[in-house]
Amino acid sequence: MRTHGTTITATELHNEPARILSNVVNKNKRVVISRNKREIACIVPMRDAKLLEQLDMNRLVLEAYDKGKHVPLETVIAEIKKERRK
Repeated sequence: MRTHGTTITATELHNEPARILSNVVNKNKRVVISRNKREIACIVPMRDAKLLEQLDMNRLVLEAYDKGKHVPLETVIAEIKKERRK
């Protein structure tokens, strides 16, 4: 899967974490981390992380609906928060 963003090695992240995080925070850049030429992780701005969180909630609501369960959104949100505390 190709993501939008700069790809760096895990070694580069280890050697220059402040510069890399600065690019993520100040320039809203996504940074893909690779190891042995394989993409293993991605650092994203908080804006993107919040969008991913919203997508997770939407997915859970749709899954429940597909199973014939009409679950209130508040219940889904509580479940997600509970799951994240683990």
